Amino acid sequence: MRGSALEQLGCNVVRFDIGRALNGVHRLSAAVALRFQRGGRVARLNRNLFRIARTENPDIVWIDKGLLVRKRTLERIREETGAALVHYNPDDPFGCHSWGAGLAWRTFVKAISAYDVHFVPRTENVEEYRSRGGRKVIRFHRGYDPSVHRRLPEGSRRREPYVSEVCFAGAREHEREGRLALMVEKG
Repeated sequence: MRGSALEQLGCNVVRFDIGRALNGVHRLSAAVALRFQRGGRVARLNRNLFRIARTENPDIVWIDKGLLVRKRTLERIREETGAALVHYNPDDPFGCHSWGAGLAWRTFVKAISAYDVHFVPRTENVEEYRSRGGRKVIRFHRGYDPSVHRRLPEGSRRREPYVSEVCFAGAREHEREGRLALMVEKG
């Protein structure tokens, strides 16, 4: 959606799907790559990102939630292209809900100082990023894409399963589930 928004503003956008580095493999294999953040898939992802950046020579390299993007890859992109390095992260790598007790974030946390700017959704993240070398950290307010986030028409079969008084949109976590159950119990 962010790529499409940039295109609507007139930017030429070349997409590189970081998630595809783990697609097409056994789920266990993908989980191991995410957990340990080493091995052929992670190395290949970083090589391919660098290769595309060097070939395209962009003004900006925008990375969404760069869990597996290594600091050295970013430094090489900057050295070769001079591109500004932008990171957008809708999640909290330092919070109590960081899955895997923060293990999934270790490569990213090491790379924080390599980015020129970080966009983060939480006020507390601004200082957390700065304390780890983030030079420019900007808090953003969540938005929506009207082509995707819209009310479904009345009577639509796609709408029926979602008709309710309350809707929770977010990741299912044990703690959240307990809070929601308590809210239901209390009416």
